[in-house]
Amino acid sequence: MGLPEALFEKIVESNRTCNYHNHLGLYLTELSPETAKMKLEVSDCHINPRDIAHGAVAYAILDTSMGMAIRTINRNVVTIQSSLNHTHPAVLGDTLFASGTVLEYGKKIILAESVVYNQKQKLVAIARGTFYDKGIFFEETEV
Repeated sequence: MGLPEALFEKIVESNRTCNYHNHLGLYLTELSPETAKMKLEVSDCHINPRDIAHGAVAYAILDTSMGMAIRTINRNVVTIQSSLNHTHPAVLGDTLFASGTVLEYGKKIILAESVVYNQKQKLVAIARGTFYDKGIFFEETEV
């Protein structure tokens, strides 16, 4: 959806082969310029002693969707700072859907945000992040 095919494939491959993403069950569902959508099915391994998904699960999908959105502009980043607001707990069996969006980018700093909803369209959490641009994510010559 508006991305160069080689960049699209590289982003999808980076999600598919990432051990951390596979361990948590973080999957890309959509990519377009400055936007990435992901999903995660809440399973036993995500549940904390209070019988809800650990807050780090929401953070993981939020931070990852922001990072993937930034990759659509072909930038490789690290998180400098982020803020997260939890609004509703996720529970076993929920499907979480996150949408990360690039808000602003300059020479070295990129701002992004993400929201995560459950399958009932209930807002679970929202985050904003500041990212440091470490350079190009994908060189066309890598193909």
